[in-house]
Amino acid sequence: MEEPFSIAFDFLSTDLPKGIRLQAMAQVHHSETHYIVSEVRGKRGNIVIPNFDIKKKNGKWVHTDSGWETDLSKAAGQAIEDALGGMD
Repeated sequence: MEEPFSIAFDFLSTDLPKGIRLQAMAQVHHSETHYIVSEVRGKRGNIVIPNFDIKKKNGKWVHTDSGWETDLSKAAGQAIEDALGGMD
């Protein structure tokens, strides 16, 4: 297992009047390659979203448990790609 790294992303959703800036830690797991996104914090530093797992499947970032793409999985996945300098 590799070391966790910091990511930051704007979470935009049709349910929110405007986006919010979030910071989190991401860590890759290789058994079935996926990322655990943890310590998701808002601008006041408080944890605002529980940990979640995402993976890239068919070119989309999806939650590993449901296989669904959401605004959150897309934003966090893009932040992971940006932090790693792009992915295939």
